[in-house]
Formats: sequence, C-alpha cells, structure tokens
Amino acid sequence: MLLRRRILTLSASLRNYNSGHGGDVLSTSLSPSPSPFSTFTKDSISGDVLVREVKSWFKRDVQLRSHQLIIDRIFDILRAPSTEGDDRAFYLHLSSLRLRLSEKFVLDVLEHTRHDILSCLKFFDWAARQPGFHHTRATFHAIFKILRRAKLANLMIDFLDRSVGFEGCRPSLRLCDALVMGYAVAGRTDIALQHFGHMRFRGLDLDSYGYHVLLNALVEEKCFDTVDVIFDQISARGFVCAVTHSIWVKKLCKQGQLDEAEAYLRDLLPNDPAGCGSGLGVLINALCSKTKIL
Repeated sequence: MLLRRRILTLSASLRNYNSGHGGDVLSTSLSPSPSPFSTFTKDSISGDVLVREVKSWFKRDVQLRSHQLIIDRIFDILRAPSTEGDDRAFYLHLSSLRLRLSEKFVLDVLEHTRHDILSCLKFFDWAARQPGFHHTRATFHAIFKILRRAKLANLMIDFLDRSVGFEGCRPSLRLCDALVMGYAVAGRTDIALQHFGHMRFRGLDLDSYGYHVLLNALVEEKCFDTVDVIFDQISARGFVCAVTHSIWVKKLCKQGQLDEAEAYLRDLLPNDPAGCGSGLGVLINALCSKTKIL
C-alpha cells in the first residue's frame, strides 16, 4: 500500500506540474496526433478543403501500405533458399528492386527482420555495398542490438575485431566511433573504453549519440565509477538530455538507491519536466520489481 501511494504521488507531481505549464508532457507525447479535420470549424470547412484532406489521408495510407509491401518483398528475397549453390543470388534480386536507401528505410527493414538474424546480416551487408548509401551510427547500433538480443555477442565481437563492413559506413562515422559503440553494446565495455581512450589521445571525440550508447552500456555492466566519469564528460559537452536523465536514474536503481533516484526526478521536475518521463518509468519498474504492489 505504501509503495502504491509513493508511485501515485510521484506521478501526480509530474502530472500536476505539467498541467500548470502547458499540459501534461507524458500524455501529450503518448497521445495520438489530432485528426487533420479537428483544426477546422463547421463554418470554415469548404468542399475543396474537405476533398484535399481526404485525398491527403488516402495518399498517406497508400504510401504506408506500399512501404510495408516493399519490406515484405525484401524479407521474402532474403529468406529464399539459394539456387545452384549461389549464396549471393539475393544481391541481384535486391538490386533489381532499385530501392532508394535511407537511414530510416534500412532501420525499418532491420526492425522487420530482427527475428531472422541471417536475413538481418545479409541485408546489412548488401546495403553497405550500394552506391550512394553509407551506414550510420543508428544503423550500426541497430544491428549491434539485434545481435546482442539474439545472444550472439561472440559473432558481434568477431565482426568488430575484423572490422568487416565498415567500408560501407558514412564518412562522418569514423571507424573508432563504430568500434566504441559496438564493443559497448556487445558488453565488452573494457575494450570500448580502450578505443575511446585512443580516440581522446588522438584528439577525437564521440558525439552525443555515441556518448549515450557508452554510458548506457556502462550502467548495464555496473561499471558505476566509470559511469560517473562519462556522465561528467556528457555534462561538460552540453549533451545532457532526457536520455541522460533516464540512464542516470537506471544507474541509481541498479545501485539500490531508489530514494536517491526519486529525489533526482523531483529535483529535475521544475527545470526539465520533459526529461522526467522515461526516468519515471525506470523508477516505477525498479520499485515494482523490489516490492509487489498490493
């Protein structure tokens, strides 16, 4: 009963604060987008406007359906058995689709095929070899997470050790950045920190994305002393955001400092209510795992 009251009080604090400052951040971010018709009053709706909005809605729906059909077709090609011993036949089939690759499209395909590791790796390798496309931090991070969830950390580490596939990365994504993120996601934070140290020695640095991947991996591996150091680096570079707060709350919860995590969120609330959302979810999960809510 005490735990339930504690959670409700914390949630109410966030809700009440946001209601007095432009609305509930959580409900606003999670609620569905308003209908395109809701911005019109009955008097202002004309026949042309109504027709235009209906056409726009159907166009978006057709685009979404077409997008999904293409992804389904890609998945069918990747899963198809090789013919006449040619394991690279899918390269030609995929190329015949004349796909316009973008970061978002590649991420959508990887998400769709994430339960078929071989298909994921085949598509990732094919995409890296396509003219005009380069893998980004987000696509590398996605494939690393897929491999880790499949408990194929050894395969990932072998991939990183040989640096295979990095020829197809975006020029702005340096090999050292990808290695730091990759080893971090693989759970080899010791090697990730070695590469990070080499970067700093050469005058290079991670961006906000890479710093948060490393910070989260250190928390997951319970390297709390190093977490404090990286957190200070993130703060000094002005990279602190809602993700930072969420990871810091996770760190406190993993240390069993639930009261400190709650106090951190309460202190954060007046200055950055939007940054409390995911952190609050982390704290509630930690409270629920520790004590059953009655």
